[in-house]
Amino acid sequence: MATTKFSIMNQASISLGADSITGDDGSTEYTTLDAFYDTTYEELLTHRPWTFAKFHGTFNLLSEESNLGYDYVYLIPNESVTILDLGEKADYRIVNNDRLHTDLESPLVTYIGKPDESQLPSDFISALVYMLASKAAIPLIESTSRGELSHKLGKQALQRAATNDSAQEPMPMVWRNNKIKSVRYGG
Repeated sequence: MATTKFSIMNQASISLGADSITGDDGSTEYTTLDAFYDTTYEELLTHRPWTFAKFHGTFNLLSEESNLGYDYVYLIPNESVTILDLGEKADYRIVNNDRLHTDLESPLVTYIGKPDESQLPSDFISALVYMLASKAAIPLIESTSRGELSHKLGKQALQRAATNDSAQEPMPMVWRNNKIKSVRYGG
């Protein structure tokens, strides 16, 4: 079964001992978890430059002039959470969370975006479930202790997810061609 927003919200609800969620049913569980979902998801995505959430692309050039003295203004897409790089050393400013001001013409932007939930690694999903449950514990079941436990489990899952994700990143050139490594490891 593919992971969806609803399945993540359902797991969070069940982990708290609340009723299950099958979709947009208007229940207290659905309404509460839906209110926390997007901010919690984005919070976790900004924790580190996740390999599964790293995107590259160009943004749409806007016809408006920059009021900050830059040559170009680009529209930042809704799925972008944070910008990592413009492809080359460049000064830029982000205004109103949806406008990128820069002097670069057609920059290749590397950014953290919101991948579809079906593309998320299982340990990241666990972190999202627990962190979502930690925020919903008081409104849903009036339990600070359950919220604190969910938060602790969420932090542990997030750490595992970060460790596993860092193993997916290629080794920097500095390490691959390092003379000390070559001597130490016989290479």
